[in-house]
Amino acid sequence: MAYAYERLGQLEKARLALDLVMSQVQRAEPLAHLGLVSIALQRGDLDGAARSLASAKAARGAARRHLRGFRAVSRPRCAEASSARQSFWAWA
Repeated sequence: MAYAYERLGQLEKARLALDLVMSQVQRAEPLAHLGLVSIALQRGDLDGAARSLASAKAARGAARRHLRGFRAVSRPRCAEASSARQSFWAWA
């Protein structure tokens, strides 16, 4: 929705939509911050764009750290499930 508002030139509505997304998600959302970068650049606010870009980079790093933790936990479980599946089919 924010993208559509931005394309229509309704930058304030786009910013409000992105603020709503960021207030409702539990983790930082890098794409929402990039949307704010785009809006700030269209308004000529270079400082605001730089702040939003720094926030997007931080959110992206947090998301990557989250995925690394997920992979570390899920890989051994996937291996266990795979060996269990192989054992089942060998038995059947």
